Amino acid sequence: MESIELDFNEELSLPSGDTRSMFEKPVPGQSLTEDPGRYPWDKPPQYTNIDDVMQMYMGIVTDDDTMFNLLNALEAKIPVSQIVQAMILQGIGEGLYTPDMGLLIMEELVMLIINIAKAAGLEYRTGYEKEAKQNMVKLAKARNELMNINPETLEAAKEVVEEKTTEAGGLMSKPESMEE
Repeated sequence: MESIELDFNEELSLPSGDTRSMFEKPVPGQSLTEDPGRYPWDKPPQYTNIDDVMQMYMGIVTDDDTMFNLLNALEAKIPVSQIVQAMILQGIGEGLYTPDMGLLIMEELVMLIINIAKAAGLEYRTGYEKEAKQNMVKLAKARNELMNINPETLEAAKEVVEEKTTEAGGLMSKPESMEE
């Protein structure tokens, strides 16, 4: 009987260009037994103020290479929301700020990139167009439903509100059951 020899490369090439053995993976729960501070996100963040984070991003975005890449991404119709999410995840991963700080700066970064796109005269996609369209459809349906309410039912509801308002002395007054 012949032996079969498997030829495989145990080296994996990572997106950063580095290589590592495919057997060098952490086991489940390993992070719970290691000393904290080994990774950038395990350490205190570099920035704790929204203004400082935005100043950092203003410096990054105004760099020629970064601006070129950003404008290319916008020309390729990559939604602004995806660009911002990538920027925020990278900042959290590098330990620049905490995840809650990332949520706080998200709207500011979206507006910054939209203003850059407008200044460059580029058409852009926010990534929220589908949600906006769905909300407009819901609003139109709700308006149509309100327009189809029986006028007598609407008048009866108004009378009940007016009656309760005059009885209690106003909408914001205490209900009778709470008065002493």
